[in-house]
Amino acid sequence: MNFRSDDTAAAAVLLDSELSRRFGSARIFRAKKSIAAGTDYAEALLAAVRGSSALLALIGPNWLAGATITGHRPIDDERDWVRREIAEALTNRVPIVPVIIGRRTPSLKARDLPDALKTLASLQNRRVDLDDPTPGVARLGDDLAELIPHLADKAQPEPGAGQQTPAVGTIIYDAHGPIHTGSGNQYVRYEGYPPGQDG
Repeated sequence: MNFRSDDTAAAAVLLDSELSRRFGSARIFRAKKSIAAGTDYAEALLAAVRGSSALLALIGPNWLAGATITGHRPIDDERDWVRREIAEALTNRVPIVPVIIGRRTPSLKARDLPDALKTLASLQNRRVDLDDPTPGVARLGDDLAELIPHLADKAQPEPGAGQQTPAVGTIIYDAHGPIHTGSGNQYVRYEGYPPGQDG
């Protein structure tokens, strides 16, 4: 998940847990879980975006809010990690699903976005209400299964299940690229070294 830790961290953990339960943890990328200790964070993060089958961009009530020390919104700064991940996905034609968190969070409007991200406002979004997340999470999972043909439910039996034949592998572990789900602290304390190692 692409998210701001001061905006939708709880939603990121919830979605990671639920989608991992359905599709398998190895198929869901979240930086804190998926990037090994000692790994170059920036390189691993951008490589994960490029190799992903889809990117979930979590949009909470504070996604556009806040200001940097220069007085500008984080999303307007090209160094902002939320922006960098989304831009990397757009450049590499990785499908992006905006996920609106909360009933009252408005959908994105192009006029509120920097030019490099205006496309985001035209993408069909999905909404997850943390007060009642089950319907939204289930629909999002169905969307991903439809969007990514090789993705399959972890619990779905393989063809011929129950027959006395040796297993030769499963769709779940025949990964063609993870679903990108997280970079943690996307912007705070940027001083030349990528933030978010605790994400």
